[in-house]
Amino acid sequence: MSLINNNQIGTPMHRRTNTTIEEVNQSIQELTLQWNVSEQDNLKIATCLIGLQLRKLRLMRGKTQSRVAKAVNVTFQQIQKYERGQNAISLNITKKLCEYLDVSIDYFIKPMEDKNLTFLKRREANVYPFKKRFVENQANQSHE
Repeated sequence: MSLINNNQIGTPMHRRTNTTIEEVNQSIQELTLQWNVSEQDNLKIATCLIGLQLRKLRLMRGKTQSRVAKAVNVTFQQIQKYERGQNAISLNITKKLCEYLDVSIDYFIKPMEDKNLTFLKRREANVYPFKKRFVENQANQSHE
């Protein structure tokens, strides 16, 4: 099953409700497989992943959207938008959510870290052939 809708990255085509932790985990898994389509898509996917992590944590803690919203001083509609990936969560609100839900800030990016998803493309360490040969020669000499 793909989450890709040509018009909206991250929107489930099959209308998963994400009302259980298992459904949320499945949505997270499917989203991570869509990484690196484009930089813009990566940003949308990251926003969706963070929102799904919030939803999963809220379900695990047995909290309502209204209760979480009140604790971090936003509307419950804003929590809905975060969870659906419609709005990105600011750093300040993320920190408040961490304090209220008793997790480290790493929790929200864990699916990206687990799959080693990165925004920046890594350059090859030795771009120029002569540098590569030099490094290989140094490595060979150190083993002798």
